[in-house]
Amino acid sequence: MDYRSFFDLANILLVVLDNKGRVAMINPKGCDILGHPETMIIGQKWFETFLPSVDRKKTLAVFKKLMKGALEPVAIFKNRIIAKGGKNRMILWHNTYLKDRNGKIRYTYSAGADITELKNQ
Repeated sequence: MDYRSFFDLANILLVVLDNKGRVAMINPKGCDILGHPETMIIGQKWFETFLPSVDRKKTLAVFKKLMKGALEPVAIFKNRIIAKGGKNRMILWHNTYLKDRNGKIRYTYSAGADITELKNQ
């Protein structure tokens, strides 16, 4: 099985952001949670497009720390995202970064579990 098959089969939101915070990859479950097709998500600025303004500053700070290597990979983080129709979903993230062959951090890789229903119980 290649990595893309695993990426596509995962039942959690998987998203890869480039060093400018644009969506480089997203899996089908992520598209389902956001309520948009992949073609409408890839290339979008994640923080401006899919995060409510109240969470943007704090979440962007975590992203910047990850991109600098100043935050341990697989850090646990929780924030809201905006799905289609303006619906807020609460996501519990595990974040890491991906380096190029020269060891420079180029992307963040995040796995997010939608905990909206758990939060509302």
